[in-house]
Amino acid sequence: MKRRLIVWWYTYRRGGKLSRTLSREIRKEDIKNWKNRMMHDIMVGHNVGDFTMQNQDLEVFIKSEVNPTVKKLSEIYKRYRGNELGYLG
Repeated sequence: MKRRLIVWWYTYRRGGKLSRTLSREIRKEDIKNWKNRMMHDIMVGHNVGDFTMQNQDLEVFIKSEVNPTVKKLSEIYKRYRGNELGYLG
């Protein structure tokens, strides 16, 4: 009962179910765009010749992983581009 009351209060305070749904959709869209920019930058850097990717990293893109996780992408991105996220814009 206490948990339901807390959830109700946060929902009420934020503007209701529609507001919560909208914020989730915006967050999902932001994550999707960020992942697409990272994947694009990694593949362009590999194709142009900025760096040569190792086979286990290429398998993430070539194998059946159409949508790799953010953690896996960020590890690969940091390995080849360093911690500088300025490439993503």
